[in-house]
Amino acid sequence: MDKADVAELLRKKKEMYEMMLSYFRQQAALSFMENPSEYQSFMERKSECINEIAKNEIILQSILHEDQDGRWRAMVDSCNKELRQTMSEIQKLNDECQNRLKREKAAVQKRLTAIRLGKKGMTGYNSTQNMNPAGMFTDKRR
Repeated sequence: MDKADVAELLRKKKEMYEMMLSYFRQQAALSFMENPSEYQSFMERKSECINEIAKNEIILQSILHEDQDGRWRAMVDSCNKELRQTMSEIQKLNDECQNRLKREKAAVQKRLTAIRLGKKGMTGYNSTQNMNPAGMFTDKRR
């Protein structure tokens, strides 16, 4: 492994993180509710990028593990320092996207619950039953 190989790995790492940042920016603009198929294909592309980053990271870690005299450590540390802001922005966008997805899923669940309850009546229990003032069920059929 020479300096050019390590430099290429670090360049690729920077490139992949920039790509990941652009994916998260796209995800922030996408809505699962509005276009589920586009959202799903986006998530697959993002997953592939994450896998590439992981592979690259494994190679870099093995290089650092074998680096007895510390000649590559400075290059890798410098790259990581440069990427700190990008990683921070990725994390922030990821948190925003996860929170929005949770809200969208909760909204869907709420709608489904409303639909189910709507079939039974506004109160959510069988329409042949009414609640008396004491809070006990009475049956209209009697």
